[in-house]
Amino acid sequence: MDFNKKNMAFKFGKLFGFILMYTIFTIILFFILKITKKLPMGWNILYIGNVTLCISLLGVLIKKIIN
Repeated sequence: MDFNKKNMAFKFGKLFGFILMYTIFTIILFFILKITKKLPMGWNILYIGNVTLCISLLGVLIKKIIN
């Protein structure tokens, strides 16, 4: 029984899932803001990506503080 491979695959899957969902959420949020004309002038998807990254990191920080 080799538990390290299962743990390594689990961690990889968790990281891959987070990156995939982060990208999808950022793209959807960008298009919603663009369609509703709520996006500030001159902003592109990288600015929205930074905003969502800050929100994600804030959530991780709050989770670490609570636990």
